[in-house]
Amino acid sequence: MIKKDKLMEVLNFYKAFANSFARNLVLTYNLTHRLKFRKVVDVKREKELDARRKNEKLILPPDHPGMKKHHTDHTMNRISSVHSMVDETSNLLSSSYVSRSPRASNKNKRPPLVVKAS
Repeated sequence: MIKKDKLMEVLNFYKAFANSFARNLVLTYNLTHRLKFRKVVDVKREKELDARRKNEKLILPPDHPGMKKHHTDHTMNRISSVHSMVDETSNLLSSSYVSRSPRASNKNKRPPLVVKAS
């Protein structure tokens, strides 16, 4: 830590250094360990308000901008997802696509390859 009095002596004695020092000076403060003094009454009031808010439900009026946006987006997503699901299932049912899954019928199953030694 630099003492103010000693720094002022050096800066007054060396003017060239004082100018350079002033140009390059960057002050930093560490405020993480700084104590915040609050009144006891304020602390109690904050705790009471937090306890009340914790138990209360958030009630927004129906014309609140956030509610309008949320409801319209939600209904649009639900409608579009239902339509896309209906379109996909109808396309699968109407197409002439033959399933090649292992669970499909084994009627046309080929016999395994056998290599004959000669």
